[in-house]
Amino acid sequence: MVLPAVLMLFFKIDITRMDAIYFVIITYAISNGAGFAEIFRAAIRAVDYGQTEAAYSVGMTSSQNFFRIVLPQAVRIAFPNMANSVIGSLKDTSLAFTIGVMDMMGRGDTLIAATAHALEVYLSLSIIYYIIVVMFEKIFSKLEKYFNRYQKADATAIA
Repeated sequence: MVLPAVLMLFFKIDITRMDAIYFVIITYAISNGAGFAEIFRAAIRAVDYGQTEAAYSVGMTSSQNFFRIVLPQAVRIAFPNMANSVIGSLKDTSLAFTIGVMDMMGRGDTLIAATAHALEVYLSLSIIYYIIVVMFEKIFSKLEKYFNRYQKADATAIA
């Protein structure tokens, strides 16, 4: 309720007639952006500083060091947490129904209200969510193997 008033007062922008989906997209972008920023910050800090010193010793600039040395290693470190966040945000999309944007759960609730077949609707929705999550997991697993393709195999994995 504050955002429309502030935008109207300072910028003369009226957003009261905008579709609710835009607010959902902005909210999820800000929320997930903050989570991903923290994931990447931690991953960048996890890269050994010796890597940076070695890059400087061979004459790389700061940007070359970051994009060629630090970032590829940080992406490999951050990827499992990013995948978990994506799957977690899939579950959070049902919150969009509270402001009037229909998602799968919202459609299910309206279908239950119309037909009174709650068990069938919830069972169907759980199967759909499960299939989507399993597909995401398979894709993320393949990508994680791709990112770790140059890592040495664990001694325990071989035995």
